[in-house]
Amino acid sequence: MLRRVGFLGVLLIVVLTTASAGAPVQLSYVYSDSMEPTIGVNDGYILVPAGEVQNGDIVTFWSDERDAYVTHRIVGQTADGYLTKGDNNPQIDQETGYPPVTRGEIRGEVLTVGGEPLLIPQLGFVLATARANLSAVLALAGGVLALLWAREGQTRPTRDLTRVRDVAGPVFLVGFLAVGGLLVYGGSSHDIPLVAVESAAGASGPRTVLVGTAEAVETQIELPQMPLTTRVVGSHGIDVTTMTRSATNLSIEGTIHPARTIGPVPAQITVNRYPAVLPHSVLVWLHNWHPIAAASATSGLIFGPLWVLYWVAIDGREPIRRSRSRLWTILTEGFE
Repeated sequence: MLRRVGFLGVLLIVVLTTASAGAPVQLSYVYSDSMEPTIGVNDGYILVPAGEVQNGDIVTFWSDERDAYVTHRIVGQTADGYLTKGDNNPQIDQETGYPPVTRGEIRGEVLTVGGEPLLIPQLGFVLATARANLSAVLALAGGVLALLWAREGQTRPTRDLTRVRDVAGPVFLVGFLAVGGLLVYGGSSHDIPLVAVESAAGASGPRTVLVGTAEAVETQIELPQMPLTTRVVGSHGIDVTTMTRSATNLSIEGTIHPARTIGPVPAQITVNRYPAVLPHSVLVWLHNWHPIAAASATSGLIFGPLWVLYWVAIDGREPIRRSRSRLWTILTEGFE
């Protein structure tokens, strides 16, 4: 029983610390006071897919101007999109210069019960700490699971030995989770420095684009050579039309999403590397569905054969060491 509870706990920790914005259902939290007193700073909430968005709904949407996700309430609708407002703000967002929110920018709706958001107090502090120390969290979770595993074995009255199978399970599980976590967070991001200007007269440099215009751009990305890995390339703020790959270079041509206001334009290329154990097309499909799916499949194909080899070649019932009581008996009474 303890092992099952421990396994579920470790699984929950991994899900909470690695869930990204692409997950269909995810946990998130508020890091400002704009939604107080409804949602306080660091209060967590459950984000679910948004159905028909209505006035009064609390939604999370992507804001190009803020270059961040925002959680505010829908307070109105126009032909250009939705009007939003933080409960603690005196004005709606659009009165302070932000454009209406389109349906495509809404990532999800805050889960409510009885008309009130379902909150988890101080979840933000917990998640931020865990995500910043992912390796330590996985190691600690694996250690706790190993202790629970060993403790359950010690509660059996007929068992006085630590056997191979008592250690193999936690070791494989910790390895699987650690590799999966590193793959999820091991990608690199490459910003394309662009600035939006109002007129062609101001667009004198190669890194300037006109406001409201989808313009073509090119960029080169230098990458370290890592054999026996597969790259998955993603983009934000740019539609990639042509990509040329080499062992150490990416040459990308694409179209920048039209900027709404003057200033920096968020455009980014992401590169995730995975051990080359899956066909590239399958890996890309899994990664686009969710990075955790690609990381889990890759880690499973690494540790799965090792587990089968262990199961076939090693007798899990073999003792690793004698218990203290048996050793004490040998030292004090000798061999029979």
